[in-house]
Amino acid sequence: MQYENKFSGTTDLIVENAVNPYFMLYQDSSYAYKLLRSSSGKPEFKELDINRLSEAKSEIKYAFEGENLLKEKEGYYFLELPKVMNSFYYGHYSPPASERTRKLDIGNPINESYSFTIVAPEEYVFVNKEVDIKRENSAGKLLYI
Repeated sequence: MQYENKFSGTTDLIVENAVNPYFMLYQDSSYAYKLLRSSSGKPEFKELDINRLSEAKSEIKYAFEGENLLKEKEGYYFLELPKVMNSFYYGHYSPPASERTRKLDIGNPINESYSFTIVAPEEYVFVNKEVDIKRENSAGKLLYI
């Protein structure tokens, strides 16, 4: 199947508490370009607008575009979604040992929310089911919607 492997769009990022790099953004707003990435470095974010900047919560809107974002393997196309680079996923927290000798102190709750809407041409069929991943405990919450 021939397809055009070119994308553009916008995404919103909200970072709160321990994953909010308020001081870095306050000193240099271009730091926001380093926040949202995938391991491949795609898509490339062309513009951003910091809608809210505070110590508790920062909100950033990105405009992106990119080519060759889809990877084809055995007739299926895969798209890697970006993650917040200073999130719990990339942080210094290691998996818990089978027996902990002291409490894990995160310092502040960690709240991460990812929301993606993907529109594809009519001839494409999504094979993954639509899922909402929600995890919440006393350390914080993760929403992958």
